[in-house]
Amino acid sequence: MRYLFISFIGFLYQGYIVCQNINPEQDEIFRMNEVCTIELTMSAEDKEELIYGENPDLRIYFPASIHFTNSLIDTFIDSVGVRNRGNTSIDNLKRPLKIDFREYGGAKFFDHKKFNLKPEHNDPSMVREFLSLYIFRESGVPAARASYANVYINDEYMGLYLNVEQIDDEFLEKRMNNDDGNLYKCLIQADLWDEEMAYNDIIYELKTNEEINDRIKLVELIRILSDSENQNLPDELANYFHVDMFLRYMAVEALIGHWDSPTMLANNYYLYEDAMTNRTVLIPYDVDNTLGIDWLATDWSEVSFESWGEGNLKTHALSIAVTEIPEFYNRYYKYVVTILEHIFNEEKLFPIIDDAKDLIDEFILEDEYYPLDWEFNYNDFDVALDSAYGGWVMYGVKPYISKRIQIARDELNFVEGFETLYPENPYTGQEPISINEESIKIYPNPCNDYFYINSTRADFAELYSVDGKLIRSESLYSNQKVSVSGIVKGLYILKIYSGNQLIHVDRLVVD
Repeated sequence: MRYLFISFIGFLYQGYIVCQNINPEQDEIFRMNEVCTIELTMSAEDKEELIYGENPDLRIYFPASIHFTNSLIDTFIDSVGVRNRGNTSIDNLKRPLKIDFREYGGAKFFDHKKFNLKPEHNDPSMVREFLSLYIFRESGVPAARASYANVYINDEYMGLYLNVEQIDDEFLEKRMNNDDGNLYKCLIQADLWDEEMAYNDIIYELKTNEEINDRIKLVELIRILSDSENQNLPDELANYFHVDMFLRYMAVEALIGHWDSPTMLANNYYLYEDAMTNRTVLIPYDVDNTLGIDWLATDWSEVSFESWGEGNLKTHALSIAVTEIPEFYNRYYKYVVTILEHIFNEEKLFPIIDDAKDLIDEFILEDEYYPLDWEFNYNDFDVALDSAYGGWVMYGVKPYISKRIQIARDELNFVEGFETLYPENPYTGQEPISINEESIKIYPNPCNDYFYINSTRADFAELYSVDGKLIRSESLYSNQKVSVSGIVKGLYILKIYSGNQLIHVDRLVVD
């Protein structure tokens, strides 16, 4: 085992990861403690093709109306698009579906453009992805929200689905406070090793700024990661990539046994080039094969945290960076311990699991599509939290969690101890300032010819365009008036320093 230069003293720090959580709370649509109803109406021919068609890979949208109800909403929309979705799951007998509210000229639905309705067909409990996304969010990793939905088409009950939030510009704005950068959907072979693959839209599918198609930042990130002789890798990588957020991601990935992933299969993630911090962020995606599900003949509950990032088919470049750079590796291990203490434990997770089972129990009983793919029955669901189904379901959800916790503790006993830590503030890339520190006020914002920075600590400021170009830099004094005369109207990123330390980042609108 690698030697870890960290101490156990002061581990029980109360302001743990969630204090820096950038994920939004539940909204009108994504409500963890209730099951909504989605009633779709379409022609009988379109329904036949959507549910039983032989070519779901064509991903053709069919016109439909939708009636959505939950405890807050009772709304009818007369024109949406519905199609098949998924990769390996797209031709399941219980078809995964995507609803696009704007496909036929409509508007966003409570600030959401699309729904992703997933049947969770590999999981007899139907709670693994629901819980895994929750753990990512609680750990300060930008991740989708999810809630359950009863789905009807032409008055036929199609069963219970998990509605997973779309990762798009709305997702980014809610978490990063911007959506101007490139967003890539990264699928199998997206290992960040080969610069020539950066423009391969099958591996790195560009989801924003498609017409511009400028991938220079992705190319540069791959160049930095793939240069084995680079002595400045830690500093260069930290400038281009949100390392701290990835370390939190990787800690969760190792705990939940998420093998169909970036580090194990170079698969199933998004990259966002954050226009606010000028650093790329990794976002998890498709986390249903977790918490005791396996298709690679591996007991993921027993895989060492030390060797987790070594990969299964081809090692991801980010995994190499984490395991070969001591400061990154040590921080990853600290996050494992922090998440174990505060999030990934029986006291926190078991009540959530029990509540989810109670919530969906009656609907599984009525779901005639639930048995179609793997012949699950209600009894399989009823015992799935505590018992293995067999085959690819090696553990019940709770036994997996209990064993993974024990494996982690046994492994960590080889080390004298760890300290918990603050995560980086995602908007500054620096350790967060104590809540007792002076707040910094910027006004007016929006501004016309000038603005003020009210701070006794700030002594230098830089103004950047959203694409990362330095527009102006200026020394500061207390409550200094800063001119923006001659600057084109628009949105800018303001960075404020005390000495060499970046202490504040904000958006500034020049009007």
